[in-house]
Amino acid sequence: MNSAGVVSFAIEAGEGSSVRGTTYFNAMMDFFGVEATAIDCLWIKSINDRPSTNIDKVNELTASGLTLDDAVQHAWTVTRAAKRGFCKVRVMGTPKGSPGAYERIEARIEK
Repeated sequence: MNSAGVVSFAIEAGEGSSVRGTTYFNAMMDFFGVEATAIDCLWIKSINDRPSTNIDKVNELTASGLTLDDAVQHAWTVTRAAKRGFCKVRVMGTPKGSPGAYERIEARIEK
């Protein structure tokens, strides 16, 4: 977490992992508590075809016709953050790729 209260993190808790992503996320947010004001997200498509939960979900939804702004609302991190009162999501900058085939998306989730 930086001095402005913005949290950034990476979770790689794929199949067979001893810790679940939700467990890690909740422990992290419990640790930062009310000092966390926003969550910065960088979602990158895996280069070796491993699942990339957030961007894979966004690609699934944009391929079926949802706009990028609507699709990011359903990304794993966004749904977990919403349970903690972080409900304002915006895509930052210009994503790399196109609907259904995004390779890189930056987003910020705020209270």
